[in-house]
Amino acid sequence: MSIEIKYMYKKYNEFGYKETESIQQVRTKDYSKYIAKAKTYNQDYENELYISEVRDLSQTPRHTTCLGYTAVPNELKEVRLKARDLKHSSLGGNAFQCIYLIPTLEF
Repeated sequence: MSIEIKYMYKKYNEFGYKETESIQQVRTKDYSKYIAKAKTYNQDYENELYISEVRDLSQTPRHTTCLGYTAVPNELKEVRLKARDLKHSSLGGNAFQCIYLIPTLEF
């Protein structure tokens, strides 16, 4: 009853591959707890390592969860469209309800 955790570097090496830093085994039964811990660990974008795989060694066949990481923080900025005269503007007041932006081709 153990779980295998694989740590990898986020950056690629000179050959274009990601290198494995270490593979550690933890003796526990709580697989979902370690998945949640790995997801929070991978959200740290300043860390050079991330957890790429969490594998349950007690199951047959072995259950593996592959994980990704947060590369940069996702900050969305507000965009405002301004026009001098809205009735003569090609976009009107709202770019998302403009009739000029509706595709007319059939797919």
